[in-house]
Amino acid sequence: MDELRRAGVRAAEIMAGHLEGVSDGPVWRPVPAAERAWLGGLPLPEAGRPLDELLDDVGEHV
Repeated sequence: MDELRRAGVRAAEIMAGHLEGVSDGPVWRPVPAAERAWLGGLPLPEAGRPLDELLDDVGEHV
């Protein structure tokens, strides 16, 4: 349960960091080509992966 709490706090910090600056920018922000290529090039997962890895990806690419 501690791992879930830690991951929840980390996810909230990523989200809060994003929202802090969102009002300073435009309403619509197109997804950059590099990010679309990264996301579109990922194969569908066949197995799970650690939550920390997923949060790393969210923090970097979303």
